[in-house]
Amino acid sequence: MSQDNSQYGNFNSQTFTSNVDIDNFFRKFGFAGFAEWFNSNISKTSPWQKNENGKSKDYSINKTTWEIIWSNLPLIFGRNSINLVEFICMNSIMTNETGGSFKPVSETINSSSNKVSPGIVYEYGTNSGSKRSYNTLSGNYSAYKCFHDSDYIVAHGTKGLANILKNTTNTSWQTNTFPLGFSGLNLEDETSSNGKSNGFLIEADFFKFRGRGLIQTTSRPNYKGLIKFILSYTGNDNSILEIQKQWKAYGNNEDKILTMSTNAQWDTLFLRTNYTVANYAVYTHNKNSGNYNEINASSSPSALQSRILNMGGKVSGSGSKGAYAKLFYERVIVQLNLINGYGPNSTPMTPLVATTTIPTQETSRLERTGQDPTTQIATTGQVSSMTNIFGPTIKPSPISFDMS
Repeated sequence: MSQDNSQYGNFNSQTFTSNVDIDNFFRKFGFAGFAEWFNSNISKTSPWQKNENGKSKDYSINKTTWEIIWSNLPLIFGRNSINLVEFICMNSIMTNETGGSFKPVSETINSSSNKVSPGIVYEYGTNSGSKRSYNTLSGNYSAYKCFHDSDYIVAHGTKGLANILKNTTNTSWQTNTFPLGFSGLNLEDETSSNGKSNGFLIEADFFKFRGRGLIQTTSRPNYKGLIKFILSYTGNDNSILEIQKQWKAYGNNEDKILTMSTNAQWDTLFLRTNYTVANYAVYTHNKNSGNYNEINASSSPSALQSRILNMGGKVSGSGSKGAYAKLFYERVIVQLNLINGYGPNSTPMTPLVATTTIPTQETSRLERTGQDPTTQIATTGQVSSMTNIFGPTIKPSPISFDMS
């Protein structure tokens, strides 16, 4: 197949308002839409064929769920229009976090047989340094504070272990070291996530505000940003409306609502509401983190590089100099260079030049959630059989970075 691409140049400033606009743009290159373009050209090539730990990974995009997510583009960005760079960046984040499924996922727990951090201790944190503690995470209420909060006790005081934990004097609940054995229950029941025997415990911030959604929204401040949206929601999603009704009974105090809310309610909002809340959660996180998704596509290569690295660092929590931010930049650039390389007037972005590759010792975000999203959803839709119609010389070489 051949076509005249002489009209094409640098597309970084191309704008989109929905998944339809995005798909129409990629049809210019001979594909049915973006998902087919990505699956044919990107998903199985460097730097996308491996995850952050260097393990082989298939990031093929599920077209059906991708369309659902991107049909709500204004909800994700808080504005009606975005440029190509902003789309490629955010889409790359979501592809990584969901494994290409584009289905919101919820952070899970370790096996009860884990010797360092069994069950929910994974989120609570340990002195082993294997994971950042959510119990001492900035903005979260410690379990100790929750167990002494009158609103928390009213909402959850009839749940399992309340008789032991209400107004406890055990200051271990202020730390990142879970006091295993405190309850007298067996280890599995004490550290379970189902709440049957330990419901009073798992409604504390360290577990209730763990990672959920398309970018693993985590911590009380980021969940707080969703309260006003849910209270003012006027759509027709009955799941949201039912929880809205329950929360309005608590008044307009956002922290009170957060404290009295439940894991079950947040699971419903993120996972079973046509992704409305999961989409808005992306905007909320962006707003609370310095508007990282606002990128001027006409910026100089160095300025674009800085903004893209910043976005990767903000979402991963590892900073713009972290290994994930650099991998993220590499993944974005390989797409933009290919897109802009479709025409003779192209001006691809300048990649980083270096002598060493990105280290892989940083724990991947998917592994930190304890669950691979591709195990949660069957990938529908076929990967296009069309190969890169412009030949191998168009495609940029893999990029590596000088960690010094």
